[in-house]
Amino acid sequence: MSRETSKIYDTPLSEHDCQVFLDFYNNFLGQSEDDSLNVLKTLTLMRQNRRRLVIHNLVAARKLAEEIFPDPETRKKILTYPSILENIWQQVLEYKRNFSTTNFPIQPLQQMIANYLLQIDDLSNQLEEVLKKTPSIQPKDKFNLSIAFASTGELKQQKRAEYQWLLIALANHPFLCILPADATDSTMALGKLRNYLNQMFGDQASSMYIEFFVMAGGYLKRTLRVELSGRNPLFEISFSAPNLPSSHQVVLAHHNAKFNLAYEILNAEFPLETFFWETIE
Repeated sequence: MSRETSKIYDTPLSEHDCQVFLDFYNNFLGQSEDDSLNVLKTLTLMRQNRRRLVIHNLVAARKLAEEIFPDPETRKKILTYPSILENIWQQVLEYKRNFSTTNFPIQPLQQMIANYLLQIDDLSNQLEEVLKKTPSIQPKDKFNLSIAFASTGELKQQKRAEYQWLLIALANHPFLCILPADATDSTMALGKLRNYLNQMFGDQASSMYIEFFVMAGGYLKRTLRVELSGRNPLFEISFSAPNLPSSHQVVLAHHNAKFNLAYEILNAEFPLETFFWETIE
């Protein structure tokens, strides 16, 4: 099975959207802004209009949401795949439509959601063993970066290039995908990543559930050090009022999460290299 996130007519986040995001992420999910992967995964959901509406609805129906997701561990499972929250909330709405009043038995709904999340656990557990042995940078990309990062040699100098990079997550495993600097269709990265995972999964590939969080990206080039900068306009969140208080807080959280996660992945593969990325305040 396979589903990917997509960006179709997604509108910028307003100040109110950012307030809802902070309430949802910090208070409902109980997650830390120091957790780069979860910040980016949640912002991927918030970036997409239809899933943003679900988050707004959940926050507005807070009491019901807290009954459906009774503890932090259950709530964290929402972030396993992009479609989970949307699918669960659809079940909630369909269940509520069966009753003529706002008072309805909550236990059958809780059990239905619990059973659904058990299926999610089974799917993610199938991935876990393979993914924990899977490098976050594909071997061919690592080879190309090794040439680009090299500091001496005429051939190596000629081979240096500027690249685009894109952060993509499958369940709880992040990948840093490398594209040519002039690439205009970032879905190329999804195709490369899918082929890579099919090779890693081998005979198990057809039974694995693959649903990507396409999170953020930018540019990479080597001068005296490796510089990470910019953004990927196809798969990256935007803001209608970035200087307002809540929006600015989310802008900072997104920026820090993006570059911190990219650095973690690159540093693990190139521990002797020096990396630099732009900062904002």
